[in-house]
Order: sequence, then structure tokens, then C-alpha cells
Amino acid sequence: MHIYYDESGSFATANAQGAWCVIASYVLAEQQCALARKVLLRHKLRAGATYRDEVKRSATTEAKYFIFLEELATVEGVAVAIATDSGVNHRAAENRDAQVTMLTAALAGANDNQRYGIKKLQTEMLALSHWLKN
Repeated sequence: MHIYYDESGSFATANAQGAWCVIASYVLAEQQCALARKVLLRHKLRAGATYRDEVKRSATTEAKYFIFLEELATVEGVAVAIATDSGVNHRAAENRDAQVTMLTAALAGANDNQRYGIKKLQTEMLALSHWLKN
């Protein structure tokens, strides 16, 4: 099993709508990797890149991009993407704090191993980047 992922955007709170941030992943089985690599190489070559280059969407035409997507569909992997508009995401800190509060409530009924995991997650959530603390 292989999982490839990439992100775009800063995920910082933005002053205007349309500041999209995306995390996308592509999941495929071992036996699908050779075909996926061939599809990706063809896409890079069509975009005028080498096999080592990362191809940004802006570096290729929409028609070539759709050819890539159609060829990638033949691989039969699974694509997953999550996007958020940072221009409307001004309550992230409140959401984080609410999640930490729910985790605190879960500590009461947890065993020692679960308590360790919950406390670790709380610490990680509270250490989120500064833009979520506004």
C-alpha cells in the first residue's frame, strides 16, 4: 500500500475569501505503482518537465491536466482531498479549544494507556501554529 500526499496553501487565517488550502492524497496498492509511475512520467513530459521535476498546475494546460486525470483514473487508485477557505476560517482557535475540552472530559473514563494518548493529543493540539491562536 502506498499513500502519496501533497498540500497547497499556508492554512493561515486570511483576510479575504478565496484563500484556498488543500491537502490531497492518492492511495494505491503495490501492484498499481508501476502503472501510476508511467502515467505521472507522461504527464511530466507533456508539461515540458523532466522525471525529477514537480509539475505545478499552472505549468500545464487544462487539456493536458485532464489527460493526466483520465490516465490516472485507469490506475484505479483512490484520491482523497480536503479543502478549506482560510478567508472564512476565523474560528479555528475556538474549534481547537472545544476539541481540547472534549478530550479533557474523556479523561474521566479512560484507562492509563488511553489517558496517555488523550493527554498527548491535547498537548499536540494546544501546540498548533500561532495563526490558530488568534
